[in-house]
Amino acid sequence: LCLANNGYIYCTMFHSDLAEESQESGECVFRKIENIKNIKEVSSGGFQSVAISMSSNVYTWENLVQGEVADKEMDVLQSSSFLEQIRFKLSSPRLLSFFSADDPVLSVSSGNSHVAAITESGQLWTWGNGKGGRLGYESESVNNCPRQVKFHGPENPKISLISCGWTFTLCASWTQMFSFGENSEGQLGHGDFITRNAPTRIGSLVHHNINRISAGFAHSAALTNEGLYMWGSGDLGQIGDRKKTSSFLPILINFETPFQSSTGIKHVSCGAFHSAAISDQGHLFTWGSGKYGQLGHGDTNDRYE
Repeated sequence: LCLANNGYIYCTMFHSDLAEESQESGECVFRKIENIKNIKEVSSGGFQSVAISMSSNVYTWENLVQGEVADKEMDVLQSSSFLEQIRFKLSSPRLLSFFSADDPVLSVSSGNSHVAAITESGQLWTWGNGKGGRLGYESESVNNCPRQVKFHGPENPKISLISCGWTFTLCASWTQMFSFGENSEGQLGHGDFITRNAPTRIGSLVHHNINRISAGFAHSAALTNEGLYMWGSGDLGQIGDRKKTSSFLPILINFETPFQSSTGIKHVSCGAFHSAAISDQGHLFTWGSGKYGQLGHGDTNDRYE
């Protein structure tokens, strides 16, 4: 999905047409989603997408998947045969009337089959598939309505950043970062591989000023005043530490080049198996899996830095 400056969302899908039967042309076509406008943020996950309008209305819709995707393992999701079986089309966006105008939604994020939202007061709400603790509740059942996530301990952080991974969730206040959900690759950043059903503070990032966060399939990123930290699955180079191994603790990534310093990174985004960052000088960096040319370097090589 793409959000244009005019406030409209455009979708680009292979073998797909908006609310119509899939077409087998093999072409990638941009289509405007006509029935919502004045959108300020949109997030697309595996099975659903979510958007916020300028007036803080929240819209959700299904990504109708023809093929089994839910909670597949990493090697299966990367296989060419699997990707060729998947076909998508979009249902029509519908207004989610749950949230109050007294505490409007500021930001949203969509995972594989769960969604998270933060409100003006700093509250975190989640809904969808609760498997593995990704919703942040004691129960791992499906929740078909938003439910507020509780933070245990003496502090009640005001959450300002949110990012849903495939089966886990990241969130942060100005000086604290939390994670919960599945943790098979150390993507929660707590120094272990233990799944967590409630928001748990990432100890090594306490008192860092958290500017941006991003969650991929099983790797994570946090952009701080000290630079970019990454952790989780790294077998394809997606955490950028020049190794082929995972890290269950945040690692400060070295961007030292003749034209770039580590502290000059201003934006980061994690894809499923690759990552990208933009510097304050406008330079774009990509690393991780290059199997489908997604790194943009003119080849299909993986890159580990």
